[in-house]
Amino acid sequence: MRSMSHKNVGMMFVLSILLIYPLPQVAIDIYLPSWPFMINALHTSKFLLQTSLTVYILCLGAAQLVYGPLSDRFGRKPPLLFGIALFFASSFAIQYATTVTQLLILRALQGLGIGCGFTIGSAILADVFAGKKLAKMTSYSAMVYSLSLILAPLVGSYVQHYIGWRANFTLMAVYALVLFCLIVFFVSETAPTKQVAPITLAATARGYFSLLRQGNFIRFVLCLILAYGTMIAFNIIAPFLFQENLHVSVTNYGKLILIVGTAYFIGATINSQLIGRFKIYQLIFTGLILMLLSGIGLLIITLAGLINATSVICLVSITLLSLGFVYPNCFACALDVCTEKGCASALIGSAILIGVSAISLLVSHYNVHPDYCLAISYLILSSLSILTWIWR
Repeated sequence: MRSMSHKNVGMMFVLSILLIYPLPQVAIDIYLPSWPFMINALHTSKFLLQTSLTVYILCLGAAQLVYGPLSDRFGRKPPLLFGIALFFASSFAIQYATTVTQLLILRALQGLGIGCGFTIGSAILADVFAGKKLAKMTSYSAMVYSLSLILAPLVGSYVQHYIGWRANFTLMAVYALVLFCLIVFFVSETAPTKQVAPITLAATARGYFSLLRQGNFIRFVLCLILAYGTMIAFNIIAPFLFQENLHVSVTNYGKLILIVGTAYFIGATINSQLIGRFKIYQLIFTGLILMLLSGIGLLIITLAGLINATSVICLVSITLLSLGFVYPNCFACALDVCTEKGCASALIGSAILIGVSAISLLVSHYNVHPDYCLAISYLILSSLSILTWIWR
């Protein structure tokens, strides 16, 4: 039995949960415009700086495997507050980092902290909503999440221009502090029951393996990894492609990324309105086809020598708009087939982020020619997404 009815959920409760979703992405996007400047400030290489993103994503994903069972055992709220507090502390500390080693360690702690958000926030929504209502709430979470894609790079570019890269981590710490207070005052416990048996590694592993034996669950998660991988590939390639290859200033770079984030917001908004009119599977497949067409377009303009900031942004925006159809619907489908929402949400989120961390490492390693790397990455990821989706 659900502990709360969706009719009894207050506006501040929903708002507090939805504001969890942008923070993990803010921690990715807001410092990307500063990468060319951080290389000199920390006396490091492009690859090691890009690795700071891989480390963050990997820890963000791995932490979810722990937070899921903890939220089923102790309730949703205590581990959620602990994780946000850890993210706040590590974000505050990064302001004083002087070496890339310190940056990597603190980015790992950031990931381990905010790994609570995606998992427990999704579990809370699944505690309260189900079916199409859950899909609609997941779509709303995607819309709120898209605000990070819209605003974080733009804010980060201006912060870099006027203050410097360290101030971006100050903003992360402030966001975490505000979110912590909202959770304390406006979010009540939603877990149906708290487990009385102690958590064991064997029991946790059995729970995860039982989910992995479900074919549809695997299909949804693989599709999520590949689709989200297109966004991460762009995040890694874009700072150097635009600022070094295409000679775009840091503030103009932020404005261009604003367009990409807006495209995702539009896609998620349209998806939320179409859920009641079309089958979820149809919306997902439509998004995947648009992704493939975008990848083909990128490859064509690259081979033809027509690549410029406008053409890249237009085609990438099509992919991000499509992601607004694919991501929330695939996630809702994967979550809705499971009974243990905390563990299921943890496994989904962890698998996505561990998968895209591998994608990010590969993209960083082969990012010698950013224009070709972006086109090939999009073509491969979109093609594999469609093959995964049609697989039964």
